[in-house]
Amino acid sequence: MISFENLEFNRVIIHSIIQKDRGQDAATADLDNHLLKLSDEISDIIKDRLAKAAMKNTKAFILEIEDSSSASFYGVCKKLMHLSDEKFIGQSGEIAHLLAEAQVRSSIPGGYLIIIEAKTNKLQSAYIAIKAELHEVLRYEWTSEYSRIKLLEDVFLSPTMKFYKVGMVYQLDSESVNPGAESPNDKWGSFLFDNQFTPDSKPAEYFYKDFLGFSITNNPKIQSKKFYERTENFIHENVEDFAEKMELIKGLKQEFIAGEEETVSPDAFSGVIFKQPEIKDKYAAEVSNYLPEYVVKDSSMFQNKLEWKKIKFPNKVNISGPDNTFDYSVKVIDSKEELDNIDPVNDNYTILKVLGKPFKQD
Repeated sequence: MISFENLEFNRVIIHSIIQKDRGQDAATADLDNHLLKLSDEISDIIKDRLAKAAMKNTKAFILEIEDSSSASFYGVCKKLMHLSDEKFIGQSGEIAHLLAEAQVRSSIPGGYLIIIEAKTNKLQSAYIAIKAELHEVLRYEWTSEYSRIKLLEDVFLSPTMKFYKVGMVYQLDSESVNPGAESPNDKWGSFLFDNQFTPDSKPAEYFYKDFLGFSITNNPKIQSKKFYERTENFIHENVEDFAEKMELIKGLKQEFIAGEEETVSPDAFSGVIFKQPEIKDKYAAEVSNYLPEYVVKDSSMFQNKLEWKKIKFPNKVNISGPDNTFDYSVKVIDSKEELDNIDPVNDNYTILKVLGKPFKQD
């Protein structure tokens, strides 16, 4: 991954993306025909925003270029490398049209598309697209004659990261080139930042997939999260016995906490933890068929789930605590014999009566 702080911005242009209106098939692009001149101070602010975005481990990803056609984001960026300023301006408009065409939902806001051509400190080319949505802020102003609060309605690229998304393609240096990868991923890297990204979110696809042409299939963080959460949900929905349910989820956690292998096969995992053939078949149909054959384990997007345990009851009642001490601190009483052995005046514990059964819907 390149260092944003060490980038040198060569050319920058901003185009406007107009939100899809009723009766339109998609958003529209309002193109600028001038390059933008940035002061060192503004360039440093943009680099700082990009560097901080890249540090958000659960929202920033190294992905793969899936669409490498000449009309794709990657294809257009590659054409920009040797163009004059005039032709660069025209070709950058094609990127703006790509984003506008990807915004087919009226709920997707417009904003500015900032396109940056940059060089790394090793002289590799990098092309960055920042979609910056507009938002409102208040500014306090005062003089010797008056004080007031002024509304600024068109602020963008503030430190509030939820209002922008970043896509980038960049040439890999000699140490990062991967001859075993399919072209162009053998010589080019791709980066995504989207503060609103979740692995199974269809709305998120318009930016990383439809606009950028990136694939999340082989990203370890994303696929590990999908495997963990889909398997956990499957267990909750298909295993009735509470004790068995908890034991299976414990086994799922141990796969990431104590498993020695760097990868996990969803099919092989189900073969170990599920005993009934019909449950294995259902898991294959509903979960493993939609995951890679092998998932490289990376729990960084759901580490809190490994460290924390929660029992959900109807009516939004939850009991939660550290996973390593939860079973010592909390016990679900599910037999009359256990209930009869409880001393109600023992000050070492608290007796609760909760309406409903664990993990049952309201």
